[in-house]
Amino acid sequence: MRHEGDGETPRAEAGGPAQHWKAACLLLLAAAALIAARAVGQIVLPAYDDAFITYRYARNLARGYGFVYHPGEWVLGTTCPAFGLVVAGLVALRLPVLSSVVALNIAADVATLSCTVWALGRAGRHMAGAFFAFFFALSPIMTRICVGGMEMNLFLLCSLASVLLYHRRASRAAAALAAACYHLRPEAVLLVGILCVEEWLAGRKRNSVWMAVIALGVALPPALVILHYYGHILPQSVIAKSGSVNAPFLVVLNNLLLNDAQSWVLVPFSVWGWVIAVKRRGVARTLAVWGAAYLAAYLAARPHTWSWYGEAVAYVQFVLAALGCADLLGRLPRLAQRVSPARVCVAGSAGVVAAWVGLWALLGPSTVNTDVYRPMKRWCEKTCVAGSSILAEDIGAIGYFSDTRIYDAAGLVWPGALSYRSIPDMILANSPTYLLLNAGGSGRSVGLDPVVRRLYEPVETFSGSRPRRLGPRLLYRSSNWRQEYTLLRRRGSAVANGFDGRGATP
Repeated sequence: MRHEGDGETPRAEAGGPAQHWKAACLLLLAAAALIAARAVGQIVLPAYDDAFITYRYARNLARGYGFVYHPGEWVLGTTCPAFGLVVAGLVALRLPVLSSVVALNIAADVATLSCTVWALGRAGRHMAGAFFAFFFALSPIMTRICVGGMEMNLFLLCSLASVLLYHRRASRAAAALAAACYHLRPEAVLLVGILCVEEWLAGRKRNSVWMAVIALGVALPPALVILHYYGHILPQSVIAKSGSVNAPFLVVLNNLLLNDAQSWVLVPFSVWGWVIAVKRRGVARTLAVWGAAYLAAYLAARPHTWSWYGEAVAYVQFVLAALGCADLLGRLPRLAQRVSPARVCVAGSAGVVAAWVGLWALLGPSTVNTDVYRPMKRWCEKTCVAGSSILAEDIGAIGYFSDTRIYDAAGLVWPGALSYRSIPDMILANSPTYLLLNAGGSGRSVGLDPVVRRLYEPVETFSGSRPRRLGPRLLYRSSNWRQEYTLLRRRGSAVANGFDGRGATP
């Protein structure tokens, strides 16, 4: 039994067109399984609240107000302005934003799967490609991020395309694409640096310098436009979060690398795959170095992290685990004779669909969708009128559904929030019509503050935490944060703002 190749040298395919047709059919089968898993994921898992912040920016841009959260206030509160432009295009086409973004993310995942399987197959690693397709399609955290509505899927695809361009001897185009990714995610600077350093170490120092110059030429003009309109290059959301550093080492590691049971199981295989990948120059080695640098940068900085930050790390983990599994299988000749890439692909695709359909039957629709987002949207349409204002810690969904004045307690889109010592001080200074407080943490303490209780009365509860037979921890690990909110109204504001009181539920 021949072992999987270690290099990136293309290998001739046996069987000619028939073999290519078979490979295409298997790839279509894997893509179909991935689409099925993500489609089910959209039902059982909700969008991230943060995604709605970018959606509101995009909607205001499509309406002609500019790329702003509040018309007339030039504050860049999103780290992915390029993705906001994409969403603004969807709004301009009058497409439903949430479902269209998820469809875009699924398409990006299909392209990522196809490009990865093609790259591994071109290096003679067909078995690794089959394993990767299974890991990637099955992954709970990849599905969670995909249906969460963030920019990470497009960022991952463009980053992978940059690596593939580099190894197809289009190094300057690769640097340009990687630099453009900076405006999707700031972490793109890591990939730009890795490609330039790899070119330098390969002895092409002059071209390495040209790559850096091209990358700067691509990333700098949009950054100067941002500086002109917003007064600084760093997004306000980054500035606000810069105080949340020195997160526990294990928490950062968990959120980026060990999000679910599948990730834990694949750790030893990915470690062995990393050893295999770094032996020879090629796509696998570049991805391995990129994933390691990405993880190391977060572990060094230790910022507060959310699950979607680690998509690039999880992707690289799946590639390396696939290499490790394929190599270990090749060392077991009797088993290897019975297991072919085609069998892995067919069995894996069937397993992915069965697993996610089973999860759908066990979990049912997401309670965040049914008990938080939908009631919140109905409340905003029925009760929240022009001239009212809302202070909230999670400003995504409430800001998108209400389209009213939002006082952002976290300071992501409102720099003034950072000047207050506490949320109660913020409330007293601005007298918002409503407060949307989180059920736990600081939101609970604010709700118990005697001054706040004297000035505000609870009128609604939006809770996605009602009991279910199985919770989301079956799919992925998460922090103690949950989407459960209490809505409070300023006493006496119902008459002052023209409310009749029928829209509120005491």
